[in-house]
Formats: sequence, structure tokens, C-alpha cells
Amino acid sequence: MGLISSIFGPGILPLMAKYSSSGGQSIADQTLTTLTGFTKVEDSNNAFYGTTGVFTCPTTRPGQYYCSSLITFVNYSYLGGVTLRIVIRKNGSVVKSKYRTLPIVTGIESIDIDDVLDLVSGDTVDFQVYQSSGQARSLNTVATENVVNIRKID
Repeated sequence: MGLISSIFGPGILPLMAKYSSSGGQSIADQTLTTLTGFTKVEDSNNAFYGTTGVFTCPTTRPGQYYCSSLITFVNYSYLGGVTLRIVIRKNGSVVKSKYRTLPIVTGIESIDIDDVLDLVSGDTVDFQVYQSSGQARSLNTVATENVVNIRKID
């Protein structure tokens, strides 16, 4: 069997982590909550820890990473003005935040986020979500509707 070649050099696979969650994580009212309980779909370097929701940049793989997440709440009736928020954190600090204010609605609601981050060895990335419905709300239990993707792009 021959060596695998890529833009990263002979025998070096592009770093990729794709995880999903069907656990129905509960998100407290008005509290940024780290997304956890993910199951591996694919992870070329085992750099993402699904139970904690934290990606750690490998020692030998610094560079630019495309980081994205889609999160979906189960079917609820929302009063107008409920805010959904999702953030990407690097080393515990928010680097990007996205808000969505809901009208009066009953249904499944999603929010997503993506960004390109420069990472060096040991840098961590995680995602947090927030909702202001007045009570705890659960994430959907459909794994394809709660995902995290992290890919090395340079």
C-alpha cells in the first residue's frame, strides 16, 4: 500500500473532527452552557473530546482551523423576544458570538456559527449556547441536528 499524499505532505492526513449529539442536553435559562455529550462521527487525530466538548490543537498541527456548530432545540412554544445565542471560545475566551431573537413561535429552532481560528499547540476550542425562554430547554435528540465540525484548512 502506498503513502497517502495531501496538501499537508506525504503520509499526513488533513486534521478533521466531526461529532454529533443525540443526548438532548438541557440548556439552563439565561446561562451560557458548554455543549457536551458528543459522539464521534470522524476524528483523524482524536483531538476533540466529545464528553467535555473541547478540541485541543495537536502539538504537531498548528495553523488555521475552520470551526462550526449547528445546534437545534426540541419543539417548544416560545414567547416573542426569546434570545438564542451561540459562541465559539478559544482558550476559554469568546472569539465569536451569534444571536437570534425569536418571534412568537411554536417549533424546532436552530442556531449555527462558524469561524476560522489561528491555533497553536495546546489551544482549546469549545462551543457554548444560551437561551432566554424562562426555563431550561433541551436540545433535539436527532444527531444530525446537533453537530460540531473542526477542520484544519492550511
